[in-house]
Amino acid sequence: MKKSNDKKYSHLTYNNRSIIHEFLNYGYSFTAIVNSIHKDRRTVPKEVRAHRFIKPFGKHKAISN
Repeated sequence: MKKSNDKKYSHLTYNNRSIIHEFLNYGYSFTAIVNSIHKDRRTVPKEVRAHRFIKPFGKHKAISN
């Protein structure tokens, strides 16, 4: 019997997140990253979506009303 606080998933470690970051910088696919950290195939895309930010492109001017 499962306890109510048992989870079917585990959190990513700092090391896992570092690997994801580096592999994405080198252009690896989500599948390759998942295979290297031995996590569920949906983990990496979820992690990226949850923690991504968009870098500004070019020079942006302040919007004035």
